[in-house]
Amino acid sequence: MRLLTKILIIPTMAILFADPPNWQDDPGAYVYIATMTAVVTDQDVQLSDSNDILAAFDGDGNVRGISFALDVTFGPYEGTVLHEITLRSNNSGDNLTFKFYDASEDAVLDLSESYTFEINDIVGSMVAPHALSVQYEIDLSIDLIAGWNWISLNVLPE
Repeated sequence: MRLLTKILIIPTMAILFADPPNWQDDPGAYVYIATMTAVVTDQDVQLSDSNDILAAFDGDGNVRGISFALDVTFGPYEGTVLHEITLRSNNSGDNLTFKFYDASEDAVLDLSESYTFEINDIVGSMVAPHALSVQYEIDLSIDLIAGWNWISLNVLPE
């Protein structure tokens, strides 16, 4: 019984106390900033945990900003969590991409949208946040009958 307890408790504790990613923001490395207030969704469901983290990255993988959670107490997003992130750059025009740490799933998710940096830009607000969504890749493999080398798919719009 003691062994069974250890087998069940140890993995559970690892999930409950999993470490978030070790993303390090370096504000002193960049001259200019922009500010974004964002809502993150996964298949139209808002990810709204105060331990979640939104991070911005440049093309070389350098962290260009890490969010802090905003517990919204008014407006259309009342009772949810939005993410305020200060984006950093040394130049206008830098392309930034986003990753999202979902604390409840202990998973780092790639986000579909990117942002072209503008000095002193303000993107989104607590009543109209900038929308970011989890990116999904579709991996489709279809085995063809011997001798066939093409396939036709009809995709219907939603």
